[in-house]
Formats: sequence, C-alpha cells, structure tokens
Amino acid sequence: MLAFYRRYTRAILGVGALVLALGIGWAWTQVASTASYYDGENYPVETFHSASTVMTVPSSAPMSDGVLLQTGYTTSALGGEAELRTEEQAQPADQSDASERIILRDATLTIQVEDSAEAIAVIGSMAEELGGWVVSANTNHASTYQYGSVIVRVPAQTLNTALERIRGASVNVTQEIINGRDVTEEYIDLASRLENLQVAEEQYQAILATAYKVEDVLAVQAELTRVRGDIEALQGRLRYFDEASRYSSVTVNVTDYVPTVGTVNVSRWNPLETLENAFGNLIAFGQGTVDILIQVAVIGIPTLLIVLILARVGWVVGRWGWRLLWAKRA
Repeated sequence: MLAFYRRYTRAILGVGALVLALGIGWAWTQVASTASYYDGENYPVETFHSASTVMTVPSSAPMSDGVLLQTGYTTSALGGEAELRTEEQAQPADQSDASERIILRDATLTIQVEDSAEAIAVIGSMAEELGGWVVSANTNHASTYQYGSVIVRVPAQTLNTALERIRGASVNVTQEIINGRDVTEEYIDLASRLENLQVAEEQYQAILATAYKVEDVLAVQAELTRVRGDIEALQGRLRYFDEASRYSSVTVNVTDYVPTVGTVNVSRWNPLETLENAFGNLIAFGQGTVDILIQVAVIGIPTLLIVLILARVGWVVGRWGWRLLWAKRA
C-alpha cells in the first residue's frame, strides 16, 4: 500500500511539472510576441509614434448607419477596419525646408532713353539672356517722341543684375521702386492644409468604396467634390508662390529723352494789324464815351431836377418860417 501511494504521488508531481513547464513556455511566447511591438520608449512601434494624435478627417464628414467617422482614426461599420493617423504622419513632406525664406520681389522703373523702341527690344533680349522671358511690351508714337512699357520676368537671383543693366542702358532714371514680400509663413500654412486635405480625400475614397447606401454614397461624393476643389485651389496658390519666388517681375516705363533748349520768340511786325487794332481801340473808346453820356442823360438829369426841386421847397419853407419868427418878435 505504501508503494502504491508513492507511485501515485510521483505521477501527480510529474503531471504538475509538465503543466507548469507548458504554462511557462506559453507565457514566454506571449511576452516575446508583445515585446516585438514595442520600441525603446515602451510605445507600440506599429501604432504610435508620438504621444498625441491629430484629426485627419473633417468634422463635417457624413455620419450614418453605414459610415462612421471618429476623431483621430476612421472606422467603417461595413468592414470594421480602422486606420490611425498620427501627428508625425500628418506633417508636410517638405517640413525640413521650413527654415528657408520665401520672398517675392518685383521692381518698377521709369527711364528716359534715346530710342524707346530700341530700348524695349534691348530689355527683352536682356531678360531672355538671364534666363527669363518677356511678359508684355508696347510702343506708342506721339508727334515728336515715342514712349512705351515692357514687363519681363527674370530669375530672382539675377534681379540686381537686370536692374543694373537697365540703368546702364538709360539716359536718365526718373523713378525706381523695388518691393519685397515674405510669404514663408503663409506658404507653410498652405502646405499643411494641403497635406491634411489630401489625407481626408484618401479616407473619403476608402469610405466610398465600402459604402452601400445611396444617401451615404451621395454624401461622400459631395464631400469628395468639395475637398478636391479646396486641394486644387491650394495647389494653384502654392504653384504661384513657387514661380513668383523663383522669378521676379520687372516693369519698365520707357520714354524718349528730349533735351530742353532755350528759345527766343520774335513776333512778326504787321502794320495793317496794328492799324486795325488802333481803329478797334478808337471805336471801343467812342462806344464807352457814348455809353457814359447815355447814363448821365438817363440818370443824372432826372436826379438833378429832383435835387433842385427839393432845394427850392426847402428854401421857401425856411424863408416862410424865418419871417414868421421875426413877426412874433416884433
């Protein structure tokens, strides 16, 4: 009996040791499998690259029974797949070039030259020689001189060279204006918005591929159309900044140089004209005299008569009063 209990105890201990060994092996496999998903900072390598996530889908995305969008990731009620966009993934591709300044420079000059048409042709050839091109040019002809204007674009790094050559080809520079505008901050903002919109477009396309309700399809297509329009607008603005920063615009107003020479005006003597002027002055004097006499006759004579009558009345009244006064005294 004692031998039986010993064999039974040994069998139980053997089975327990086997179970314990299997448990340790399974736990070690799980630990090794989990460790492969973590980096040195104890964050899941395949899931997180930063401590915070960003919203990559606009909040105006359609929400229905078939489609559901959540902050930071997208899920589809149809397929159950989820995609997590991190802050690092949402950064623009050219973030490393953010330290470079984007400056838009242009210049406007007003010059005087010997020949306007020739000067405009020379400025156009100079722009092409520097690697630019002529945007527009025009020449106008006045009675005694020519004038016109030309607009060229030259590489930004050659702007100073172009201005020096234009000054050298002119007789006189009457005006020169150079403008510069820093658009670096606006460019970076536009690039970030473009990146986010492109990510949203991809996610809308993925949702559209799995949507099965008509209202969901129409809603997602409407959002795709809006996002595509915003993307094209931002791309056009960025292309403008790229070209404007690489090439500067130079506007040159050109006119012929006309030297001023002092002249003495000698009037031509004409006795007949002098005689006519004298007769004219005489007639004007006679007309003035007659006008004065008419004024005196019409206004002066009646006025004189009235004055005389009043004086006579006053003299009669005064004389009568004086006599009456002396009579009383006597």
